[in-house]
Amino acid sequence: MRNFVINVALLCLVANGIIVPWHRKENSGLEVQEGEFQSLPFIRVEAGNADLVRDRIEKAGGWWTQINQKIYSPIAAMIEIANDSNSTSLIAKESSVSTRLAMKIEDMYVAVGGTPDDLPSDFKVRRVGGSGPFHFLHLHGMDEMKRNKIIEDHRTANGVNPGSRHTFAALIKLESGFTPFKEFVPSPTYRTSLSAEQVQAESSGVKNILEKDLLKYLKNLVGFGTRAIDKANAPQVKAYIQNQFEEAGLKTCQQPVMVNGILSHNVLAFLPSASTDASFVILGAHYDSRPFEGAAPGAEDNGSGSAALLTIARTMGKAGIANKHHVVFSAFTGEELGLYGSGAFVNEFGTWGSECSKVVAGFSKSSFLQVEEKTVANTSQSSSSLLSEYCKAAIIMDEIGWASDKFPEHTVTLETREFSQPYMEHLAAASGEYNGKSSELGKLNIQSSYTPFGSDHMPFLNNGRPAVLTINGDDEAYPNYHKPTDTIENVNLKLATKIARMNFAALLRMANED
Repeated sequence: MRNFVINVALLCLVANGIIVPWHRKENSGLEVQEGEFQSLPFIRVEAGNADLVRDRIEKAGGWWTQINQKIYSPIAAMIEIANDSNSTSLIAKESSVSTRLAMKIEDMYVAVGGTPDDLPSDFKVRRVGGSGPFHFLHLHGMDEMKRNKIIEDHRTANGVNPGSRHTFAALIKLESGFTPFKEFVPSPTYRTSLSAEQVQAESSGVKNILEKDLLKYLKNLVGFGTRAIDKANAPQVKAYIQNQFEEAGLKTCQQPVMVNGILSHNVLAFLPSASTDASFVILGAHYDSRPFEGAAPGAEDNGSGSAALLTIARTMGKAGIANKHHVVFSAFTGEELGLYGSGAFVNEFGTWGSECSKVVAGFSKSSFLQVEEKTVANTSQSSSSLLSEYCKAAIIMDEIGWASDKFPEHTVTLETREFSQPYMEHLAAASGEYNGKSSELGKLNIQSSYTPFGSDHMPFLNNGRPAVLTINGDDEAYPNYHKPTDTIENVNLKLATKIARMNFAALLRMANED
């Protein structure tokens, strides 16, 4: 068993509003460090010790929250691991410590999104810990009206961009046990609805999703120099995407989207089912890039997701699979300015503008046409009801190609809300089959997050429809985010290909559910 090193730690006890430092001498055990801003201590754990540490904190009357290998708790500095060659035991230094703590869970909140500098100033000074886009705030004495006023003033001063992963997005109540990232594995009872023929098609399709194809599409997308929607080359960017869809044998159209007074378009491609009672499954990725001025190659954000979208569309389009449900491939515009493209897609679900309505109506007497007829014949049936009735689920790809050195193995985050879990099962099970340790490209680890924000899954989720964002782990740490240096050299093609293979197989399973 490895030897652990204890650093001098600081436990901030609060009495009558005064922060009193409590020092602990150095001895053996887990590494115990101070949290950010020297307020909320954490213990750095490994998988084999995490359950033990959490259990001891709870038995000592404390609360805890965990982000990756850090377990935060006001009593973290009072917990140690005793190690010898035969056993690991945990010792609580003071059993009555919880009665001394004024950092109560009732006063704790989590700010989601961005860095500490992106928080409202009144929240930033009360930040007592956190990691990545999750910030722990001690808001003792701050009532709901005051909290809401701080958020409103911050958004008025800074604007609101729900399409950015690097801005303050939400404030949620912290509950003991909050863990934004957890390993996700499918249920032992998981089964697909694929026929034997479809299973074979899935396996063949996965083998046809290759690094070289993603690289080809990625080079072409980055080659535009910028994909900002207001630039002169915007029509060429959309035409390129549409042409690739058409070469895959798909029916295509462009859905008009107004983005801050600029006319842009989602580029849609359809793989219809012959079934008359089919729903829609969606695979989406935004194609626009930042910075808004100058060079904006956007290789990771989101050339990686767009290249995977084109690769999967080509693979599925040419496979000739007869699916139970219609598949829509959507290259969304305006994500960088605030989820405009995905928002319009959801708000106009089933019609998507006059051009797309004509494409949909030309598919024969399938439910594609029936959706259009219902919209025309019954104006009381809004797009929201069509969304509820016909939108089965969506998979979104955003930033799928940066391999953080924080993880020993390639890692993808499945980000959503709990009601999308059945579709997370498809993703995790598919990855387990095609991205295992013995697979051609190596293992892909999967972690879940049920605190969604900042990408094209949000319009679906906010309207009650299942949607899962697939995004490389530790995305907020990408150093070239929205910079001219977001170039191809930063994209790990093996990671992007693993995620694309997972999404292809999951999409096929979703398209053939009963």
